[in-house]
Amino acid sequence: MNKKILILFSLFLVAFFALLLAAVEINQGTPSRNTDGSVPKCGISNESCHANNKDESLSVYTNPDTDDSQKFTAPITKDGEKLKPSDFKLQAKAVAKDGKSPYIDYLDDTDNEGILDLTSYEPEDGEEFWVGFGYRDNNDGIHVYVKSKAYKYRKQNHPPKPVAKISIDPSFPDDPEKTIVVKEGDDGKILVTTLPKSGILTVYFSGSDSYDEDGDNLTYYWDIDGDGRYETGENTGDDLNETGENYQYNYTNTGEYKLKFRVADGIEESKSLFFNLTINETKKKPEIYIDELIIEHDGEEASVSDIFKGDEVNIDIYIRNHDKSGYGKDTDEFVMVSLYYSMRSDNFDRWYEFEGSPLNAGRIGNEEMRKVSYVWDTSDFTPDGYKIRAVVDQENLIEEWDENNNEEIYDSLIEIQEEYIPPPPEMTLRDLVIEPSEIMINDEVSIDVTIENSGDGEANYVQLYFYLNNRKKDTTTYFQVPGHTTLKLSDTSHGHFLWSPSEASTYDIKIKLTYYYQGEMYEIEMVKENIVVNTPTGGNETIKPPEEENLKEESGWFLDSAPAGLMVAAVLISFVLYKRKKR
Repeated sequence: MNKKILILFSLFLVAFFALLLAAVEINQGTPSRNTDGSVPKCGISNESCHANNKDESLSVYTNPDTDDSQKFTAPITKDGEKLKPSDFKLQAKAVAKDGKSPYIDYLDDTDNEGILDLTSYEPEDGEEFWVGFGYRDNNDGIHVYVKSKAYKYRKQNHPPKPVAKISIDPSFPDDPEKTIVVKEGDDGKILVTTLPKSGILTVYFSGSDSYDEDGDNLTYYWDIDGDGRYETGENTGDDLNETGENYQYNYTNTGEYKLKFRVADGIEESKSLFFNLTINETKKKPEIYIDELIIEHDGEEASVSDIFKGDEVNIDIYIRNHDKSGYGKDTDEFVMVSLYYSMRSDNFDRWYEFEGSPLNAGRIGNEEMRKVSYVWDTSDFTPDGYKIRAVVDQENLIEEWDENNNEEIYDSLIEIQEEYIPPPPEMTLRDLVIEPSEIMINDEVSIDVTIENSGDGEANYVQLYFYLNNRKKDTTTYFQVPGHTTLKLSDTSHGHFLWSPSEASTYDIKIKLTYYYQGEMYEIEMVKENIVVNTPTGGNETIKPPEEENLKEESGWFLDSAPAGLMVAAVLISFVLYKRKKR
């Protein structure tokens, strides 16, 4: 083989091995995805795959994001300068747990400063990650840089915020005398109360308003017995567990208790809140309440009585001051009772105070009861259904043991009807009785009559009139005849009519009755004719006709008979003159 051929053959071998080495380097570069889209196990984070192909001139800076520490920002630089998109065709970005897990994320070839988001992976606090990067240069050379240390994921934590509520009422009312709320910056708040007459004060505690911005579960720590320690319940006489969110504690001694509270979220603890509970000595107090509420109309319970507009309804309120505990006392203030009504037409949604309310019951001694009364004039009230409510010491001017028992509502509905218009009376006269049955001159004759009202209404201003031959002889005084009533004239204060005839004759007797209803007068009458009056047996007098009867009581005999006598005399004189002339 000539020398020229040998040299050409040697150059050929060099070129062949150079191409072979280049092929090996390409195959060991940044791994591509498999046909199913998965990532090869030999990833960019595995240093053994790229041990001979590190580009030490590459630098990667990975820093946890300050907001939630779940993201990494990682620009790639070469020789101290940030690579531009034109400097590479592909940048791969991977995070591997303990350097073994598959890729969690990629970054495409259009950006050199993207953010690797671990949120979907939901890493645990303290979990380790390797961060690896690679790029393909313009000559399709693969350059890989793997950070030599592992990163630990640290979840950023916000300290929890404690809020303590302390109350002597389990409902924690918004009342500074019953409840205090302590937050950061409120240290030193004081809840002042009094030991009750039972000697046991129950105080309620709640940390339910405490919160954690990260949503972590909270543990609650209390010192509510005032010994300065956050106890767990093991060493307290009440076997108290002071790590609960809500619970209650019984205090039996007066004094000032210095208490505290804090919360923890498993990572951090809050600052302690400090507050005080002051329990004073038991005071003697009255205990007033409404013992009974009685509402009546015409002697009946108002709810069953017929009440018409304009009627009066009586309301009696019995107030008791009752406490036998040894801590009861007389009231220092006057006890006032407020009286209200509500109406069905308002759906009983509103209460209106009665005119003249509140009523003054005065001072009430311990173990005493006092009654106050109110007359409800319904004249100005609309016909409707009414409820009645009475409240004693509505303004809480009297400090009592129990301020929640001062109200009483009448059990039943009171119906007020339209103004009552009584039905008209129906008056009749019957059974006119004249005694004796055979009347003689100068007899004492009694005249009685029966009066009947068969209607519902009462006949007012009733009067009876006695007429003899149509001349009025006597009149009764006024009296009343209720509905459905029958009575005789003789049953009234007037008694029966009396008549003593002085001459024998026949007479007509008439009884007239007048009465009033709704401002109008009505009258009825009853007549009995031809009542005969005789001369006693053995007399010579004959019965005269009614027109010639001597009625001295009314007009006198002379005035009544003079016209008749003159007429007779005139006739006789005319007759005598006529006879003389004829002769």
